[in-house]
Amino acid sequence: MEPVQAIRTDAAPASPSAIVAARQALVDDPSLRGVAFCRRYSDLVDVWLTGLLGDVRRVALVAVGSYGRREMCPCSDVDLLLVHSRSHDVGPIAERVWYPIWDAHLKLDHSVRTVNEALAVAETDLKVELGLLDARFVAGDASLATELITRAHAQWRRRAPEALGRVHRSATDRHAGAGEVGFLLEPELKEGQGGIRDVAIISALSMAFPGVEMTDAVQEARSTLLDIRVALHRVGGRADDQLRLDRQDEVAVGLAMADADELMSRLAAAARTVTWQLDRAWRVARGPGLRRRAEDDAVLTRGLVIDGGEINLADAATVGPHESVHERVAHGPVDDDAPGARAPLACRAHGAEHDRGH
Repeated sequence: MEPVQAIRTDAAPASPSAIVAARQALVDDPSLRGVAFCRRYSDLVDVWLTGLLGDVRRVALVAVGSYGRREMCPCSDVDLLLVHSRSHDVGPIAERVWYPIWDAHLKLDHSVRTVNEALAVAETDLKVELGLLDARFVAGDASLATELITRAHAQWRRRAPEALGRVHRSATDRHAGAGEVGFLLEPELKEGQGGIRDVAIISALSMAFPGVEMTDAVQEARSTLLDIRVALHRVGGRADDQLRLDRQDEVAVGLAMADADELMSRLAAAARTVTWQLDRAWRVARGPGLRRRAEDDAVLTRGLVIDGGEINLADAATVGPHESVHERVAHGPVDDDAPGARAPLACRAHGAEHDRGH
């Protein structure tokens, strides 16, 4: 959780037209790419919203989702939660924040709740639960925001083992619809397998399961994904996260890359890193003590099965004296429909465990 910080409001844009102009100035600055752009834009919106809310007690504006992570791309939604303690008529307070955002033609995803209400909704709505893990104080009563963030994190740590299956099914369903970022000609940067949402899941799992980490490799991949998403929004001028063929050359130019081939190569490498790290996070989070289902296994090649994301010897299978498990995987026929057939897997045999990437 980031420490609560005071925000200066003396430079806050005073009107919807002013925030639009300030945002456009950031978009027009080619030196601001990826993470640097996202943070500058998020900070700009912070300052503006602080001015809109004003000085009010027991009410707080909390950024959630991508805004909470300070990953605001040029056409991102403004994801906001207005937290209150029932000590005010919160309707007029909400209106003085929401209406200027709408007048600026920014997409707004908003809700108004008490701390207890927000936590109760999180117990039944996975999207809300994960969104609160990225919650960040923006304006108003910092103590109220801190209470929400602290309790939301504690609730997630307590509920995460039970919720793990739902999180995994949600990610699997999303991947089935959006495809794999690392393998498609026109990948979906946000929803696809290996995309930005998967980075957020790794972060969520790292908060609850020891051994799951936001490694330097994940952070570097996240940076690459945000570089490309910001450039795509700049080129397209709208919130479209599918990197279509007719946009790839322009995006490459915006990132000072040689051509679309270099762009797609870097994107594929980043996406595969995220996919590998998320696969590892699932294995770590499940833990060796959790029972697996037989239907989770799949035959990989001669005498080998995929067992909970790891390559293992099937029952009664043996490895020859001059053959290793790694060699059998590398040279044996592999079913392309097997889970993880194109993803990194862990190989385990005879008490030795090694990581193997494709």
